[in-house]
Amino acid sequence: MRIKRFWQMFVALGLLILLPGLCQAYTYTVDFTAGDIKSHITDPLSNNEHAWGIWALVAYPDLANYSITGLSTNQDEWYVTHDSEFVDTNGACFRAVPGAELPGNPPHPLHMISDQPDPLSDHLMSYFGDTTTNITNGTLFSFTFTSDSIWGGCWHFLLDGSRYNKQANGPATWDEDFWGGRNNGEPFWLTRDSGGGLAGNIDGYMVCRPVPEPGSLWMLGMGLLGLIGYGKARLMVKGGK
Repeated sequence: MRIKRFWQMFVALGLLILLPGLCQAYTYTVDFTAGDIKSHITDPLSNNEHAWGIWALVAYPDLANYSITGLSTNQDEWYVTHDSEFVDTNGACFRAVPGAELPGNPPHPLHMISDQPDPLSDHLMSYFGDTTTNITNGTLFSFTFTSDSIWGGCWHFLLDGSRYNKQANGPATWDEDFWGGRNNGEPFWLTRDSGGGLAGNIDGYMVCRPVPEPGSLWMLGMGLLGLIGYGKARLMVKGGK
């Protein structure tokens, strides 16, 4: 009798866990650093003629259906947005606060991701001639999303930034801006050459990492165990008749 009651309690618990698990969307969080971004860019960010500075990036999971639910960064003077002016796709946009490159704004450094040596702070000149600042590799970025599908751990990112002309003496000077996957609302490859020289910026760079199973999968597994227990309980009841 005690065994029967145990299985009944086990079945009830399993069903309570299973039903919400079947309806719940999976939630995932992606954390990365400025150093991670640089390590996955397949194109060099400097050569004998040019240097590149990244002042925005859009990140999104490799899934058909998802919803971005949260974004954050610890980098000073960078912010996060879903503004359609900057994000053509359903992605998480991280963007440097406009600085001296915009008329009317008080001059201050534009914080950028580049491969110029630290702690050199005047390696690139902004649009209106003020120097920019290279952010550290440890700068953190994060976004959270939900999906009704299991995520395999791969995500993409596209870059916005500026290309600069290197000088024999002094910081490199601004040459042109580029937009990852777009150019002022249009696919950039219609008017730009490989995103200012970054060929991988056409379709986006991909990052793949192992991902832990979401909590909803654990709930689903417990629910299935409950159903198995229910079947065993039925067999035990029948066998005791």
